[in-house]
Amino acid sequence: CKGDVEGAQKLYQEAFEIRRSAQQKIPAAESQLNLAVLAFERGDSSSQVEDVVRKVIGIFNAEKAINDEAAATTVLARILLAQGRSKEALSAAEEAISISGKADLNFRLAAALTAVPSRVAAGRSSEAEAVANLERIIVEARKFGYFEIELEAMFALGELELKSGARSHGRKQLQVVQKRASQQGFIVLARKAASGGG
Repeated sequence: CKGDVEGAQKLYQEAFEIRRSAQQKIPAAESQLNLAVLAFERGDSSSQVEDVVRKVIGIFNAEKAINDEAAATTVLARILLAQGRSKEALSAAEEAISISGKADLNFRLAAALTAVPSRVAAGRSSEAEAVANLERIIVEARKFGYFEIELEAMFALGELELKSGARSHGRKQLQVVQKRASQQGFIVLARKAASGGG
């Protein structure tokens, strides 16, 4: 999330109200998804947030909005993983990858990024495989200028290294993420990195 979280929430809420009253189905659902993402990034992985995301996935699917459906399914996987439902998270992440096969590259990379911790949590991937996948995503995101995805992948790599015992390298990785995210205005990610991934 870029910029001020409180300000973004107000803007997304206003956009949702305007789009809903204008009966703009897809834009209204996009605003709902943005609100759900903000809630999640502030630590809310409740069933209410999950329900909103599942609802907008249905709308995007019915309207054949592939990029939006891939993005929302990726968010669902992240929420399920935060709830400790690793097998369901992996299933959602794999669904996001499947959907994103027809989507733009940034959505494919975001889905692939979400799948990495889901596979590790579900016992379907070794840490070495996870590191290799994250490094590949970092290279691809950097190559095509998807700065936020690059930083998110670097953050995930730093977290993984902290958990696997490579604490010094993991801390350095998170420090780089914190600095670069701050410089680019990715406030939530910068705060997460500064707190050591907590």
